[in-house]
Amino acid sequence: MEGVTTSGTRPSGTVTFLFTDIEGSTNLWDTAPDLMRPALERHDAIVAAAVAAHDGHVFKTVGDAFCVVFHRANDAVRASVAIERAIAAEPWDLPRPMRVRIGIHSGEAYERAGDYFGPVVNRVARIEAAAHGGQILASLVTQELVRDLQPEGIGFHELGAHRLKDLVRPESLFQIVADGLDTEFPPLRTLDRYHHNLPVETTPFLGRETELHRLRELVLDGQYPIVSIVGPGGMGKTRIARQIAADVIDRFADGSFFVDLAAVRDRDLVYPAIAAVFGFEPSAPATIRDAVIDGLRPKQLLLVLDNCEQVAGAADVATEIATTCPDVRCLITSRIPLHVRGEVIVDLPALSLPDPNRTADDAQSLSQYESVWLFVERATAVRGDFTVTNRNAPAVAQICQRLDGIPLAIELAATRIRSMSPESLLSRLDQRLRVLTGGAVDLPERQRTLRATIEWSYELLDGAQQASLAALAVFSGFIRLPAAEAVLGCALMGSDSSDDPIDLVEALVERSLLCVTPLDEADPAYCMLETIHEYATERLEALPRRDGIRTAFAAYYADLALRIDAALGGPDQAEWLRHAWSELENMEAALPLALDPVTRARIALACAEVYEIKGAASRAVAAARLGLDADPVGLIAARLHLVIGRAGLASADVATAQHHLGRAVDLAAAAASEGCDERARETELLARCERAHLQLVGGLNEALGYRPQDVAADARRLGVATAEARAEFVSGNLALAGSDLDAARLHYGSASAIYEGIGDARRAAQCRVNLGIVAYASGHHSEARVHFTAAIMELASIGDQSILATAYSNLGNLLVAEGDLCDARNVFESLIGLADRLDMYPMAAAGHAGLSDVYRLRGKTSEALSEAQTALSLIRRAGGGCDESLHAGLAHRVHGDILVEMLRERPDDDDLRMRASAAYEAAGRIFREYGEHEEYERTRSGLERLHHVIGEVG
Repeated sequence: MEGVTTSGTRPSGTVTFLFTDIEGSTNLWDTAPDLMRPALERHDAIVAAAVAAHDGHVFKTVGDAFCVVFHRANDAVRASVAIERAIAAEPWDLPRPMRVRIGIHSGEAYERAGDYFGPVVNRVARIEAAAHGGQILASLVTQELVRDLQPEGIGFHELGAHRLKDLVRPESLFQIVADGLDTEFPPLRTLDRYHHNLPVETTPFLGRETELHRLRELVLDGQYPIVSIVGPGGMGKTRIARQIAADVIDRFADGSFFVDLAAVRDRDLVYPAIAAVFGFEPSAPATIRDAVIDGLRPKQLLLVLDNCEQVAGAADVATEIATTCPDVRCLITSRIPLHVRGEVIVDLPALSLPDPNRTADDAQSLSQYESVWLFVERATAVRGDFTVTNRNAPAVAQICQRLDGIPLAIELAATRIRSMSPESLLSRLDQRLRVLTGGAVDLPERQRTLRATIEWSYELLDGAQQASLAALAVFSGFIRLPAAEAVLGCALMGSDSSDDPIDLVEALVERSLLCVTPLDEADPAYCMLETIHEYATERLEALPRRDGIRTAFAAYYADLALRIDAALGGPDQAEWLRHAWSELENMEAALPLALDPVTRARIALACAEVYEIKGAASRAVAAARLGLDADPVGLIAARLHLVIGRAGLASADVATAQHHLGRAVDLAAAAASEGCDERARETELLARCERAHLQLVGGLNEALGYRPQDVAADARRLGVATAEARAEFVSGNLALAGSDLDAARLHYGSASAIYEGIGDARRAAQCRVNLGIVAYASGHHSEARVHFTAAIMELASIGDQSILATAYSNLGNLLVAEGDLCDARNVFESLIGLADRLDMYPMAAAGHAGLSDVYRLRGKTSEALSEAQTALSLIRRAGGGCDESLHAGLAHRVHGDILVEMLRERPDDDDLRMRASAAYEAAGRIFREYGEHEEYERTRSGLERLHHVIGEVG
């Protein structure tokens, strides 16, 4: 709530929660909205003042309800009494006095970003909901915490054990009594007061707030008499349905009732199952169906029909009840929608998961995820001393990710913590179906192992659907319809099935065995949860046509690789790059399945070039080497060598670059002479360009004989625009290294014009980045900023992350030079985030080096030193020639700068002096070799500051 201030630090550990709510506030708003506005302001002021006076912390308000946490239970009790006394004493200008109910409970909870989560928070909400206006209810835990230090004049009246709406064990409740408080109230608003057959749950319900809110609205709204909760096995459909039934029980005069249909297969047995729950008995000549309909017709209740997917005719029964019993709402759980009129479908998603693109390196960062709450709660139940620590947090996060956030899978995994560490459990999850067993013996058989719950769904499929599920296991990533059609066409060849592959995919989606993913509205895609994928892979091995399926899969992706290769340099490159990036997992899976070496090399080349554009150099090289392992010849081999050579050039690994670029030139030249292939000539010219580039990384001898101007001339003569543009770009780089800024500007401008002419926006944007570098070196900062910013926008829209990282780095350095440290920090953090996702260690190092500069200039010495050390660590981790790259020089320079700042405080520290001197020496050597005059001058300035600090003459 805005404006609420409370004293003290935010409570943590074992805390006490106090929740409040105004009784009948909806009615007051409906009847007297103008009076309620000032009344609510007064109510908020009363509650806030009482909380602040007793060292409480308001962490959330929902409508007119307050959620408050206290360090001490005593303070919460005193605050509750103060609130009720002040509310009772207030002369409310309302149709009736305002009445507030309060619940208090104590325990440990998860805290994140100022909010609290977990079973204790859920429990206090249920305790508050059981109270009446003017009544304060406290749990046994809270009562015991204050029993020996009970506030004077305040007592506890025992009300006995009551079942709350969270359905877990009954809670012993106490009413807080004190002078000025009412003592007489109606029976508590707990489950004991209503008609129902809801079972006692043995574990607390965790999370799912969004889904609970949505389902409550649908059930109570009445627009749809049938609400179907749909999802894969193990997703928690039964549990959330029972929770909804408890939550809304007070809104149905005849309560909530649960009917388990797991053992039922036929429509004729559904009515007897319902009759058994209610005790309906038919009287002749009526049937059991008549008895159920007649019994339900006059009632106002919620009827939960659980596990409907295997019941033939379940849809007919639900429809009949909905149409003949107007005040009965049906809440259905099923792996398949009913598809009847009056039904609304709610897909139950997985529990929230840690982001797989970010490393969870501390326990606190995991506290926001429902999957982690569940894992921790269940693990603690089998091993009381289990906690998430900074050491095991990454393993816990990966366990939840690998199990797709499926509650059943997470619960089964958590039981293994009794004898395993999270790290050990994670290492065994490649065999989930074997590891995830041993569910509670009181669970249905289908829920005691992960395999059993998936088999339950599998056995409900017909033969063609079973074969389709198994065949689609060949995919490792997203499943698009054209690829699925190719694979399923092979899988069903020779069978009796006349089903269309699209219909079979839709059937698997309907049965929650495939998920629709929002990849592209115009190009629908599907995915299979990893747990289901493992099971389907086993079934694939049993298919007679498994080899043909794999061959068809590889053939489809070999053809896709050709189309990607043709499109990446043209005007549709952004669209195709997005498509290719989303298909990389499948293309990599197709590599070992391709029997023909040329096919395998072609797929590898597409993977390598996409990874290269995305900035994942190590993955690009790995893919290219896999392609070379197929022993291809000619043009494909030349292009694979070119990818590895470019990576060596980027990492300053001269030996690797020289070898592979030389092989690329020779192989492409041979291919061109044999068939006069235009692509071969282009590859030869591009490889010659990169050989000329070697002099930028200290390979002057290796670059001899390869002048970019010669390549440009040959390219113009042969009409190879891409090579001509690249030669102009390389000429610009060499001119820039030689401080000939005018020549560099002309070459980059020529390259940009050619790239724009052939529709290669990605390379044109790269030219803009380098034009920005020229402008920056010329002192034209505004022009440089325009170039960098425009290039970043273009590259981000295309999806090129390699050049984008370079643009970020240069823009960040420009902003530092201009003193715009806030924006510089944001840019460097964006660079680090981008680089970390793709293991771009040198660019990540550049980001951390930039942050070191920002922190140093802000006077934050320790942060600056940490960032500089991180940058150097990343350079060492990159390996290859990166320790002699420009990024390494930058890391050494900023490290020297911060060591000099530290030396000002400790001028007699010889170790600091020697480390700073060594850092500047390494940076100066690298910048001299690269011809980076501006950075070299900065390094010399840093060395002069060092000499000044230690009293020497520079």
